Amino acid sequence: MKNITVTVSDELYRHARMWAARENTTVTSLVRQFLELLAELPLQSQFCQGYARSVSPKSTPLPPGGRFSFSSRYKL
Repeated sequence: MKNITVTVSDELYRHARMWAARENTTVTSLVRQFLELLAELPLQSQFCQGYARSVSPKSTPLPPGGRFSFSSRYKL
């Protein structure tokens, strides 16, 4: 397992700690879960593209790279 160092503002850290406390977890655990979710996104988008093609050959494709914008919807 690797350790990483992330620099964030005091305000962001305070919000992350409050979120973690409400969820009865740690900021480290929140970051780990977030990174695990990010690692799964390409696999999920490939599955969704394949499913869309099987349902309708005229389905609208995902954005370039087959990824959804994640950063604007989920913030700590």
